[in-house]
Formats: sequence, structure tokens, C-alpha cells
Amino acid sequence: DELIERARGETLEEQKVTYAELQRIIIDAVPRLIPVFQPLLYGVRANVRGVAPHPLNMPFFQDGWLDD
Repeated sequence: DELIERARGETLEEQKVTYAELQRIIIDAVPRLIPVFQPLLYGVRANVRGVAPHPLNMPFFQDGWLDD
């Protein structure tokens, strides 16, 4: 917070240095989030209609029906 307040009263060149320091602090202090992607497996019989794979890899059948 002190660095942000200090940057508000600085010249543009001084702000660049202060904001670079803030970015280094954020990069060092903030935990990393590594995305993980699971394969989406999907299979239905030929007579199943209206069912599609979902990005959450969860089955949703509310719009599905069986074709004769």
C-alpha cells in the first residue's frame, strides 16, 4: 500500500521504477495457479439424441431422449 501511495506523487520515470518493484513483489508473493485439463470422454448409443459433452465432464441429460 505504501508503494502505491508513493507512486501517486512521483514523476512518470519514478513511477516506472516503483511499479516495477510492485510487480516483483506480486510475482514473488502470489501463489501460482496451474490449470489442469482432463480429457473429456463421451460416448452414447446411436439412438440417443440431445445429449452432448459438457466442459465440466459431468453428464447432463435434461435435453436428451431416445430415438426409436
